[in-house]
Amino acid sequence: MSNILVIGDIYIETQYFVEEIPSINEFSVAENVTTITGSKTINSARILTKLENNVDFLAKVGTDDAYLKVLSDFKHYKINIDLLSQTEQDKTGQLVVITDESGRSSISIYFGANRTISVSEIEGLANDLKKYQMIYAATHLPLDCLYKLAEIAKHQNVPLFLDFPNQQKSVELNKIADVDFISPNRQEAELIFNEEIRSIDDAFRILSLFRKFCKGTIILTLDIEGCAVFEKGARDPLYIQTEPVQAVDATGAGDIFKAVFVSEYLRTKDVVQSVQKAQQVATRSVSIKGVDNTIETLDLSLK
Repeated sequence: MSNILVIGDIYIETQYFVEEIPSINEFSVAENVTTITGSKTINSARILTKLENNVDFLAKVGTDDAYLKVLSDFKHYKINIDLLSQTEQDKTGQLVVITDESGRSSISIYFGANRTISVSEIEGLANDLKKYQMIYAATHLPLDCLYKLAEIAKHQNVPLFLDFPNQQKSVELNKIADVDFISPNRQEAELIFNEEIRSIDDAFRILSLFRKFCKGTIILTLDIEGCAVFEKGARDPLYIQTEPVQAVDATGAGDIFKAVFVSEYLRTKDVVQSVQKAQQVATRSVSIKGVDNTIETLDLSLK
């Protein structure tokens, strides 16, 4: 069992399942709706705990009634809550996901209390980081906090895995140069460098651009086409293909991929094997509707 610190975000997440995502001034009738405590980092934390890792979760919530649901759901998820804290500045974050029959989703976010985490709170972790085998974080963090986290993780020699979901244009890549693992998806990488990825050669070119700034292992996920990976210390990137499947709901598949990768890497220290296992499980996940249902029922056995 590995000890993993997730520096995450918390939302009361409502997911609507519709026939077709509505356009402006249109509406769709939902066939089903679920409400959970969720986020990309919570999705990953839930998978990490199901893979028998011990997960501490640092995040901020409001002082509203949603806090009780957060506590209840985290207990169910088996995620440790000792590092959760409340703020009176903002309400607990809210997230609305609308998913159509093809598995595509639109997402609306109210960041709320997630934006109130401070550099001093990140600095306060420094003396305790040695007990963790990995830190899992995402670029939803205020950037000064993200840069401080990268600095502290390097100083304490604790590996840092960074999901790259947003703020692409604002992140100064040189300030996360020493992050051990960075994982953008196709769309995120395109936004960083203002280039389209239409082929594996395009993906390799983007990874080469990334390498100019970042020394660690870069994992570029390419949806149904698999992954392009530039391992730390390698001369060239490589492509790892996956089996295409018909998606019912792809929501959360990237979060599942990253969590399985982290857990498997901590077990094997083998990047390629860990990517292959993560692809296998993530591919399996898109055949299940609803991210909560997916995480609850997904077969995590690595065959």
